[in-house]
Parts: sequence; structure tokens; C-alpha cells
Amino acid sequence: MKRYLIVAALGTVVLATLAPLAQRRAYGPTAPWTRERAIGATINLAREFGVDVANWEFLMTVERQEDWMDLQTSHPESALVKAFSGTRYRVLARSLDGDSTVTADFDGTGRPLRWRPRLTNSLPRPKDMPREMVVARFGLGEAALFQSASERRTMSKAEIKARAVRGEKTSDSDARWEWKDPNISGLSAELIASYDDGKLGEVDLRHDVPRSVRRNASVPGSKLREILSGIGAFFQVCAITAAVIFVLVTLTDRRDHLRLGLWVAGGVIVFYLFALLLGGRQGYLSASWDQRDFDTTSNRVGFLFGLFLVRPLALAAPLAAGLLLIRGREIQPWLSVLWITVRRKLIPTAGRELTGGMLMSLPLAALPYLVSALLPGLGVRADAARPGILMDTSPVLGVLVQYPSQCYHLLCVFAVLLPWLWRPAPRVKWRVALLLAVGPMICLGRLSPLSGNGYVSIAVAMAMFGGWLWIYRNLGLLALMTSLLGVYTLYDLSALASFPAGRLWPITQLLLVWFAPLVAGFVISRRPVQVDVQELANEISRRNDPPPGLAPRSERERLLTEFAVAREAQQGMLPDKPPSIPGFSLSATCVPAREVGGDLFDFLEMPQGCWALCVADVSGKGVPAALYMTLTKGMLAAEQAMATGLLDLACAINRQLLAAGKRRTFVTLAMGLLDPERRVLEVLRAGHNPILWWRAELGASVYVQPKGIGLGLAGDRIFTKSIEREELALADGDLVVFYSDGLTEAMNPKLELYGEDRLQAVVARAAGLDAPELAQAILDDVEVFKAGADPHDDLTLVVLRCLPTGEEQALTADYAIVAES
Repeated sequence: MKRYLIVAALGTVVLATLAPLAQRRAYGPTAPWTRERAIGATINLAREFGVDVANWEFLMTVERQEDWMDLQTSHPESALVKAFSGTRYRVLARSLDGDSTVTADFDGTGRPLRWRPRLTNSLPRPKDMPREMVVARFGLGEAALFQSASERRTMSKAEIKARAVRGEKTSDSDARWEWKDPNISGLSAELIASYDDGKLGEVDLRHDVPRSVRRNASVPGSKLREILSGIGAFFQVCAITAAVIFVLVTLTDRRDHLRLGLWVAGGVIVFYLFALLLGGRQGYLSASWDQRDFDTTSNRVGFLFGLFLVRPLALAAPLAAGLLLIRGREIQPWLSVLWITVRRKLIPTAGRELTGGMLMSLPLAALPYLVSALLPGLGVRADAARPGILMDTSPVLGVLVQYPSQCYHLLCVFAVLLPWLWRPAPRVKWRVALLLAVGPMICLGRLSPLSGNGYVSIAVAMAMFGGWLWIYRNLGLLALMTSLLGVYTLYDLSALASFPAGRLWPITQLLLVWFAPLVAGFVISRRPVQVDVQELANEISRRNDPPPGLAPRSERERLLTEFAVAREAQQGMLPDKPPSIPGFSLSATCVPAREVGGDLFDFLEMPQGCWALCVADVSGKGVPAALYMTLTKGMLAAEQAMATGLLDLACAINRQLLAAGKRRTFVTLAMGLLDPERRVLEVLRAGHNPILWWRAELGASVYVQPKGIGLGLAGDRIFTKSIEREELALADGDLVVFYSDGLTEAMNPKLELYGEDRLQAVVARAAGLDAPELAQAILDDVEVFKAGADPHDDLTLVVLRCLPTGEEQALTADYAIVAES
């Protein structure tokens, strides 16, 4: 224990001396925003618009735009880059009755970035601000650099009237101004003022970094870091997917791993319930994954789903799978956790792990600050603390609520990958090398405390992974999880201590969080508890390596069971039902040809109320295609929030597939971006089947075939040059059908193909049906044609129907009657 105390003392000295310098450098020349400053700025901005929010409830979040901070390092001469800090402070003001809200975003420089009122009729309408005043207020000293752009009509007068009848928001035009950087191609700030019935509604100042600018950024190592982070995310998805399937397959054989998972999941759920009751709505923000729009019903439902189902399972599944995988000496690091969860008893070893984990968190937390101090000229930023720590009403709640999601990433490595790769015999060298490569990449993407210089960030991530590996091997799994809690508590504590004015109580709270496991571990380690620690290790060893006579008699039966579970898990990854889009009807289905397949469909919510409809087909069949299908599905979800359009999204997926697959496989994709207000569908096709468009006015269908090559075959330059996009102006009754080649290449006993002509014919016959009914008619026609022949490829079908206005109103009335009853 003495060596731990010495290392911890050195870490304390480094933190006390270097952390304040790094924190002040991370915040830059501007003073850090406090809760009081954010509330005052919101009140003043609301008063300028004629709304008094002084007595309302205030909730706030903070988002840090790392890409913009990298631009400040690579382009310090740009006036546009210097005009924004890269930190967005979002404040939600709610009236006491909860019916009216005002959302205001601010930059770290004090510039307003967004104004969005949602006021009831009982409150006075906000004052109308002339357009030149909008530019002056949001542009501040750079207002003259914003050039006026043409107004954009978003809806026709008939559409505005129809939406007004239904009580929906109307927006007849947007006033737009743009400030383009003359030296950085593609970089601009766009100011948009929306007008409702001729009156100013929302104002939005956007300054996102386009992907093209990020690709050309001169920050050293940024591209390498992005590639390695993507690969790390891929392995992380693979690890958690394998863990879930592994646990489900073994449910019929034993129950101890299920008991471990239930204890962990139940403990996380109980803690989150307590945190929500204690922290209220601000606790909800601390726990929310998506903080972009934290006062909508959909986000609240998604938050509850993620908080009480996804996060507990994300911790329980790796631990349960790891209990089944550990062998030999790998059982020893798990014993304290197993005694607590399976045997429900605290042993002295657990106390030593708690104490050692907290002490070792000090040098780990000090490492990024030491590196940033030693390498000040390389553009390294130690911004490990949570961006909103200075605005939290309860920093303890923020640390503890975020801890399970941080712990999940390390468990994917140390509870799933390490026991599987570090099996006792035979010890294959490539397995060890893979572990030492994958672990730092997962830490780089999720747990890296440095930003800026990519090479330094990679090196620090490798060093921190080495420290966690040492803690796991020498202290145990409980010490590993405790050290992670200590590290992130110290990060937030260093930020509060760097700006201590008026923050004595929050600092005290974080100190209590850090010292509580340390003291508890000291007390537990001194308890006179006599247990045979090795007895549990021997029992786990017998269960994980049963005698040969207890092995399954039928390997084929076991494989069929595993494939059945895998198919159920794969189908569960697809959307349960299509989204509800006003004015449109959707239907989708996917039928694998084997136990698992390589087809997928998805619906992605995009900015400005648009939806992306995707159908993809992985080359090959069976398990390899299913794995790449899972990878592609995860990539679509990961890139959804960052993509600015279809081409941007397709390029991002192509880049990641190229890095992961190395041209050994490819994915074809057909995708459409639907703008419901304009009734326009923008489509692209990356080597996929044509898209069928039934035009109701003409009573005929055409195949839309924009050019494009498959994903994962070529680099960005060739891929972007080959892709074309087309826009389809949809009218009442129009149909758009996306499908995979399993439909048109379905064969009957005579080996004849179903073909595109038969698809056109069945669509023409059933064009008057709704989307689900039309999809079923197509599937029934294919089954009749096959005449009992077995499928040879996966079949995926997505049908989009543009509802006539009268039919849409009738459906709305029906829904209202059902809801009322």
C-alpha cells in the first residue's frame, strides 16, 4: 500500500499545480460561464423581445464543439473562427405553469446563437424585431460581414392554410444572412430568422464545421484519431452485441451470470430513480444522452428508455458474459465483484480494491494535465471536465449519473474482449496484440481526456489504457471501476477548484464523493471476515469448464439455438415500426433468406424535420453479412446527428466501411431524404437496385436510377465523383418503393426471375392501397410467383405513399376519435 500512497501523492501535487493552468487555458481569454451569467443573459435577451422570464424556471446544458476548437488551432488568422468560442450554452426557461417555454443559446463570447419562443395565448406575443436589428443583435461587431441571402419559401399558401386549420405551426418564409470565410472554402456562419404569418418567430445562428473542412483541417493527427476512434466504436459494438447474444444463448444452461446481471441492472435502475427524485428536471438533464432538445415529449420518452433499459443492460450484459468467459487466473480479478453480487457478502479484498482504485485515480487524472503542461506548443487541450460543471446545481448528481455510461466502455474491453482474447492455452500472440490495439482505440473514442493534437491524444489514450490494465491485473475489476469514478470526479473537481468563487459547497460535494469509497475501503479491509476466497474461484472454474460428460450431446442443436437467438437479436435492431410523418404513409419489412441476413432498413430523423429512408444490402450471405449489417446499422446511427445531407452521410459510411472492410466486402445502399413540408424526396443510389416511383397523375411508374458505386469500394474522391442525386416532387397518391435484389431476383421452380416488370405490374394494380397494404400485396405476389421455392437471398421492402389532402385529414380525424375514446 505504501507504493500506492507515494504515487497518489505525486498525482496530487501535479493536479494541484497544473490543473488550474490547463483549465484556464481550455476556457480561453473569455470568463467561464456560470449559472447566474447564463440566466441573466437569457432574461436580457427575452426582454429585448418583449417577454419577461425573470420568475421562470431555468434549465441548462452545455455542448462543446471540438471541431471548432481544432479550427482555432489550425486557422488562428480567421476572423470567422475567432468570432465563436466553440462552446454552446443552452438555457430553457419554463413558465411556472409549464405551458410556455423559451429556449436561448449563447456562445462562450456572449453572442446569442438561438431564440425559440413557445408561448401560450395567455402571454403577450413577442415583439417583432426588424430584420436589420436581428442582424445587429446576433451579429454583434461582425454584423456588417453577414450578407443577405434570398428568402426561402417553405410552404405554399394552401399548405399554410391547411396547417393552420389543424392548429399546427406555419412558417411562410425565412430571412437568411451568411458570413462566408474568404480563406476556408465551405466554412460559413448562417443566420436564419423564421417568420410566422409575417411576424418574427425563431432566430438561429449556425456555425457548424462541414465535413469537407474537417477533412482538410491541418490539426496534426486529427484524421488518424478519427479513423482509430471509428474502428474502436466498431469493436465496441461488436463486443456488446456478442455479449448479449452469448448471454441469451446460455440462459438454459446456468443462472449465476443472470444473477450477476440482474443485481447490476437493478442497482443502476434504483440509483437512477433516486437521482431523478433528488435532482428533478436538472437531474434529467444530467442523465440525458441527447441534450439538443431537452423539452420535447419524444426526447423525454427516449431518455427514460435509455436510462432505465439501455444503460442498465449495457453494464449487465458485459459483466454477465465476462463471468462465463473467465478462465484460470483471470477469475482472480473478479472475485470481489462476484462475492458482492452473487454471494452478497463484503470481503476484505473488496476494501483493498476500493482503496487502491481511488488512490490510483490520482496519477491517472494527473496525466493529461502533465502532458498539456509539458507540450504547450502542440495545440493540446486538457478539457476533461464536463463542459457544464460550472453551471450544475448538483455536480455530484452529474458525476454519478454519467458514471455508468463511462464504465460501460471499459467493461466492453475488460469484461468481454480481455477474457476472450487472454485465454490460458494456447496463448496466441495475435490475440494479445489485438487486445493492446483495441483497448486504446475504445479509450480514444470515449474516454480520452485530451483534444487538439491527435498524435498526443492517441499516446495519452494508450498510456491511460496501460494504467487501467495494470490496475485490473494487480488490484481487480472492482478497483478498475472505482478508479474510473475517481478519475472523472477529479476532473470535475479540478475545474471547480480552478474557479472557486462561490463554489465551496459543490467542491465539498465532489470531495465527499471521492473520499467515500476510500474510507469505506479502509473500513471494509479491516473487517474480521473469514471467507475462503479460493472456494468461489474453484466453483466458477468448474462451471466454466465442465467435465466432458456434461457437454452438449448435439453440436448441431446448439448451433441452431444460437442462430435462432442471433436472428431474433438482429431483427430487434431494425425499427419496430415506421415513424409517423404527417401527409405520408410508410411500411417496411425485412425477410432473411437464412437464419441471419445481410439486409437492413432504417429511418433516420434529420435536421429541419426531414427523414432519411434507407435500404441496404451487404455483399455475401450468412454470418459475415450479418456482422457487416450490424456494423452498417451502427454507423448510420452514429453519423445521423453529424451528417448535413444524404451525400455527407453516404460518404461517412463509405469511409468507415473502407477502413473496416479493406475492400473485402461492400454494401449497396438506396436512400431518400424526405422533406414533408415541401413534399420533396431527394434520392441517391450507391450501387443498389433502382427506386420505383409510381406517379398517380400519369397513372404510370418509372425507375429512378441515379449513378453511384457501392459503399466500401473506393476512397472519398472516387466515391463522391460517382454519386448522383435526384429530387422527386411528390404529388397526391404518389408511391415510392425501395427494395433489395432479393425481391426482383426471387426465383420459381423453373429458375425464372420475378423481375422488375412484375413489380411494376403489381404496384399498378394496387396503387390505390395504403403503404402497409401495398407492401403486403407485393409480398403476396412474390410468394405466388415462387410457388413454394426456397428463397436464395434476403428480401427487404420499404414503401412510401404520399397521402392526398382529404385522406390525410380523414386519418387525422380517425386518430383524434380513437384518442378521445
